[in-house]
Amino acid sequence: MMNKSMQWITAVTIAILGIAWLGYLLWEKAPIEAGSFKLSDLTNLLTIIIAGFSLYVAVAAYQQSIQDSQEQQKSLEASRSQLQAVVDSLSQQSGTLANNLEASRNLLDVQKEQRTVLADSLETMKALLQLQKEERARAQEVANRKPKLEAYIGDKLIENGSIDVELKVKGDTPTNTFVFWLKNIGSASLKNARIMATAPRKTVYLHLTAAQYHDQDNSHWSQLQGEEILPHKSSGKRFGYPLLISGLHNLKSNDKFDIIWDVTAESLESPFRIVMHFNFIRE
Repeated sequence: MMNKSMQWITAVTIAILGIAWLGYLLWEKAPIEAGSFKLSDLTNLLTIIIAGFSLYVAVAAYQQSIQDSQEQQKSLEASRSQLQAVVDSLSQQSGTLANNLEASRNLLDVQKEQRTVLADSLETMKALLQLQKEERARAQEVANRKPKLEAYIGDKLIENGSIDVELKVKGDTPTNTFVFWLKNIGSASLKNARIMATAPRKTVYLHLTAAQYHDQDNSHWSQLQGEEILPHKSSGKRFGYPLLISGLHNLKSNDKFDIIWDVTAESLESPFRIVMHFNFIRE
């Protein structure tokens, strides 16, 4: 629709044109006489009016087209703004996606490096565990290489740390000798061993024939120091220690006495002790 200013301008223009045409006709026909107006004059006037109305309609259509064009322009501007906003949003999202993709790639690289480090650490730990296992095996092997003793009277093995022995002598014989045997069934030599025989009741006197230390000839104990007992597996032999028992003339038949054997050394886990319970018989 036309705005009010344009409508007034068109109406005034038509009115002026009509008045001007009417004035012209009056001027040409003056003085005016009855019947001086012809049909052509009325037709011309009607043509002017129609032309003015057509002008009015054309101007109105032109104004409407301008208004429509402006509204379309505004709509296009609004659409373009919306489209630009969408493009900006997509650009921003694209940038965000690119950043996320780059961050994911960096994270993947870091994870790959971590996996490599973990794999190297695992291999190192495996190697370390293998070394520790081998070291423990060597230590166990060394630990197993220890002396281990067995004691014998003749060929009889003394079990559970004690044995009953029947000692027979003829008449008033004051002494008797027997051999105390040791066998090393371990895998290492027993070095710097101390072998000691003791008569705790002090009823008899003892003397190891190879003893270095005793109080006197009539002593209730005797010992050897610095003995080495080789493993039976490598040496193939037992080691005998003859013990002279004296003072038997003071005993009566069926008297009893004990002799305790103690073997000590640094390589032994605990002292090795054998207790012999003697039953004296005089024949």
